Amino acid sequence: MPAAPNLSDREHAAAGFTLIELLVYMMLSLIVLVLVAGIFVNSLKAEGTVRTATEANNAAQLVAQSVGRGARNASDFWHSDPGVSPEVLILRTVGSATEPTWYCEAWSYDSGDIRTMRLSGTIPHAQTSSSVRSWTLLVSGAEPVLTGAVADPVFGVLNRQVELKFKVTTAAGQSALISTSSASRQPPSAIGATPAC
Repeated sequence: MPAAPNLSDREHAAAGFTLIELLVYMMLSLIVLVLVAGIFVNSLKAEGTVRTATEANNAAQLVAQSVGRGARNASDFWHSDPGVSPEVLILRTVGSATEPTWYCEAWSYDSGDIRTMRLSGTIPHAQTSSSVRSWTLLVSGAEPVLTGAVADPVFGVLNRQVELKFKVTTAAGQSALISTSSASRQPPSAIGATPAC
């Protein structure tokens, strides 16, 4: 016959957890919750960093595609003098329709903004900060790339080729650098096309 448990074992089994055991379990639970919360917060920060870096890259690529498309289809190039603000690039370019339609397309860099506009007529070379504000905004937070202590121009024109070099920085400090060039694919015979930009 099995031995009957003594009274002290029965009292201990009915008593449940002691206060010290409950405090230990609560502390362990709190440590696990703090670790899980830390992992969650870090993943949110990483997601935010990736999102802002992607936004900067997408904005920079939008400008590169716009200028590249215009330069590849351009027959005439004009760029403002070095040091003039706003910096302006004007191209006479052709559309992609079956019947070629020539128009003037311009880009400006002023106070961190890169803007663009397109007209079927001439775009004045003399632009001011207030006149380019009505143009379509492509990106904010752009800045020229520094070579030594001097800032390179955002747009550069050499023969029938456009050099584009700038950096976009988001409010969160993420940046994307664009340094590319696009050459005209238009034949030299297209140089006399109208309008004269």
